[in-house]
Amino acid sequence: MKIIITYCCLFIFTTQLFAQKAMNQIEGRWVGTYGNNEKDAPYYFSFEFLPEGKMNVVNQNNKILATGSFSVIEDNIKIVYKYTTDVIQYACNGSLNKVTNTLSGTWQRIADAGSNSKFTQQGKWTMKKLAANESPAKKDDSLAIFNPVKKKDIVPINKKVYDLSNIKICTDLPPVNSLPLPPRVPSNYLTQYKINADGTVSPVAFIRQSLATYTEKMWEPGQTITVGFDISGAGINQMNMVKQYAREWELYANIKFEFLQSGTGMIRVGFTPGGSHSLIGRDALLENPNKTTMNLGWLNTVNDAFARQVILHEFGHALGFVHEHQTFGTAIPWDKEKVYAFYAEPPSSWSREKVDQNIFSKYSYTSTNYSSFDQQSIMLYPVPKELTTTGDSISWNMVLSATDKQYAALFYPFPTPPPTATGILKTGDDCDEIAFMVEFDAVARDKIEFNFQLGELNGKKVSWWKQIGIPQNDYGDGIMWVQNHSLIPAENITSKKALVDFASLNKTGSISFWKAKLLGGHTPLSYKWNIMQALKAGCRVTLIWQKDRCL
Repeated sequence: MKIIITYCCLFIFTTQLFAQKAMNQIEGRWVGTYGNNEKDAPYYFSFEFLPEGKMNVVNQNNKILATGSFSVIEDNIKIVYKYTTDVIQYACNGSLNKVTNTLSGTWQRIADAGSNSKFTQQGKWTMKKLAANESPAKKDDSLAIFNPVKKKDIVPINKKVYDLSNIKICTDLPPVNSLPLPPRVPSNYLTQYKINADGTVSPVAFIRQSLATYTEKMWEPGQTITVGFDISGAGINQMNMVKQYAREWELYANIKFEFLQSGTGMIRVGFTPGGSHSLIGRDALLENPNKTTMNLGWLNTVNDAFARQVILHEFGHALGFVHEHQTFGTAIPWDKEKVYAFYAEPPSSWSREKVDQNIFSKYSYTSTNYSSFDQQSIMLYPVPKELTTTGDSISWNMVLSATDKQYAALFYPFPTPPPTATGILKTGDDCDEIAFMVEFDAVARDKIEFNFQLGELNGKKVSWWKQIGIPQNDYGDGIMWVQNHSLIPAENITSKKALVDFASLNKTGSISFWKAKLLGGHTPLSYKWNIMQALKAGCRVTLIWQKDRCL
């Protein structure tokens, strides 16, 4: 047994020794070129392998572009890295040629989690190790093309030579006519309620904060936008998906979608196969009432995750947000001739001038909303590698980005929330005192959180069983009970918490109270707390029953 252990230890030590030797041989700066599926190694790049299996991607000017890790087994190397400005990882597999002192292999872009994008990248790479006194070539760009495409290599636009049939791209629809948009009707005065210290509610006048920056295509903050459906070509599942996913915008933008049973509405959604598109913002008001303003033609052929992406994207247009690739200052390396060819084919059948207008032209920073280019934006449709000169691509963005949420709140701001309200409720029964606190914007804007607790006052703990009833639309009162008198320790539950959908609450109802009284009987109290009309989505309501008998 000792001999076996000795051999095992020796084997592990020897393996680690060879692995460390291979790692040491790799360490240093390597430079070379890489290519993608269409072009064979035209791009410069550089790896810097560091001790302990760490590595950097470095450009010609010694700027670190990405960081990652590597491992070496015999002459084989595996590398994973991520650019500092991106969330997508890249993986490389290669081998060392000791005779030529070169590394070569294949690379691929690892798709985003949850993405079903087909526009992944992959290719080959090769590089050599720099000597200590060698410097990388100086270029102006870290992705300088060594053999750029020449004009003679571009196929004339009138010849259909590109197979781009699998590309799905949303197109902004231009205004239906040149009529001016109807005037914006501000709803400056909203009913706001003050919650007094005794729990009573007083209505007060409240002037909504003005919209700081906007374009005329945007709706009014706080406005309810009606949405109807052209049900031809769609089933109940597709319409329910629209209702579910479109409402995600309501969490970050101060608007409300009201879905109608009829085909009327400010926004009218159709499901004609062949593409997805939408009019921008209030341009929908200029469309013929008998025509749709948005089409979701892909919903019948995709999974739920992709359906969510399409719906969020098109309803972003409906709120007035334009494509991210056309915002001021954005630079995408379009292969213009291929883009012209793609859009020249049905169903678009666009002229070069129309492609210039819808793809290459930029919205002026004085006439639209814009941020710095957000590669994660839901408003950025995929950029296929087939349509860029570099072979780079942008995959499907499946969820709202941080910037999407920030700008939704900026252009559709919520009113300033009221201050936290606190006080004492008195039920009129046995000198009851229930401390309350109402916090605003404390949880997600489509929820309300209720906390119910047993407490104490002046060192005297509340005992026995207590319950509150929260009014709901369809199921009567939702109940929360607490107690601390049971002989069974597991039944002594002195606090409970519930997160409730705001839409499920009965805003005209009242919170009710129950307690254990004579012989432990569960008794409803006559006191009702008429607080529901003052609560807003995103509230947290805390109730602490701190006194239940007269001293």
